Amino acid sequence: MGDLALGDLPAVAAGAPTPLINRDFPDPDVLRVGNSYYAYSTNSTYDTGLRNIPVARASRITGPWTVQPVDALPQPPSWTVFDQGSGTNLIWAPDVSRRQDGKFLMYFAANFHGQVQCIGAALADRPTGPFRNVGSAPLVCRQDEGDIDPSSLTVNGRHYLVYKDNSNAHGQPASIWLQPVAADGLTFRGDRVRLLTADPAGDENNVIEAPIIVPRAGKFVLLYSANPYTLNYHVKFATADRLTGPYQKSSTYVLDSTTWPGVITNPGGQDVVGGQIVFHANIPSGRAMFTAPLCWRGSTPVVVR
Repeated sequence: MGDLALGDLPAVAAGAPTPLINRDFPDPDVLRVGNSYYAYSTNSTYDTGLRNIPVARASRITGPWTVQPVDALPQPPSWTVFDQGSGTNLIWAPDVSRRQDGKFLMYFAANFHGQVQCIGAALADRPTGPFRNVGSAPLVCRQDEGDIDPSSLTVNGRHYLVYKDNSNAHGQPASIWLQPVAADGLTFRGDRVRLLTADPAGDENNVIEAPIIVPRAGKFVLLYSANPYTLNYHVKFATADRLTGPYQKSSTYVLDSTTWPGVITNPGGQDVVGGQIVFHANIPSGRAMFTAPLCWRGSTPVVVR
């Protein structure tokens, strides 16, 4: 993750973005490796068939992006089953980071034996994979709630897994959690900590998801998407003095359908990389990947329009 220098926003507006990947590429996660950027998405169907985790590459985050002719996760985990209703393995929202040993670690959500979504992990030697599943069971799996939307975080040399529970699927407010992990990203260090809970009504309707945390101006900024992704989806943020909270929600949106009226609809599933916010938004064929410049006023993230 990265951001622009502190100061006033640029005087020149960026204008409405156009799709960087003009096809279904939802929940994008972007990783920089050397002089290249790699983007990963929720499962999607291509001419060659279903890809559990599509991957794209670019030399600049603003593109041009090229979807690679591979599935980054060619084999689904042993604990998932193919979902006949959707025609996919329901493998969602990957997060890829590079460990200290040079290996690439992928977190993802997948269907646990057709019951709930749970979080798994996979490792690879290259950013394009193939990623191979770790273990015969999910990393996080509370079957009373379900768990999705993982993201990795390192602060002062300490490592964390951030994710949301899927309680909204059961009519309850979803929460965002912080789980300390060892440097391998797979070994838990202590108990998880609840960071934030969705409002039952209003502009969240039990749904908060896609969490990422950015240290900024002496605070921790938690960006998250809210509301069902098909209806008035938008990006919000909350701030805290400590990583473990308490977090205070802001009434200011980072992104919503009025940011570029009539151009961008239901933006969310965001990541922050190198002074850009990366997100998906609706197009006729699904949810395309977009990016826009992101600046900061103290600990307040502001998208440059």
